[in-house]
Amino acid sequence: MNIHKKIRQIRLLKGFSQEYMAVQLRISQAAYSKLEGNPKIGKKRIHSIATIFNITPQQLHDFEKKALFKTKQTSSTSTWTVKERKLLDKKITDLESEIDSLRKKVTLLIESKGR
Repeated sequence: MNIHKKIRQIRLLKGFSQEYMAVQLRISQAAYSKLEGNPKIGKKRIHSIATIFNITPQQLHDFEKKALFKTKQTSSTSTWTVKERKLLDKKITDLESEIDSLRKKVTLLIESKGR
């Protein structure tokens, strides 16, 4: 998989918007969007993106989405490690909180248009 596709997948898994990434990189959102479509990204930019993701450039290059969701097999059932489960639970909680916040914003927007 090309590096730009890995960057997009990691960004989505972390719940980061393109706007957030652009602000962190001090570029426009349009420039960031083009970056995710470009298979040739410079080493300095890869390093900066890896830093935002809190990983090393090598981890970014080695990233495989499938590896994130591998489970340990015990007999015929799949189980998550305690660490994996805690990370998943935190992500779910964060996403639920974001959904609630977005619902409130939508409600406020709808109400303000009705006035």
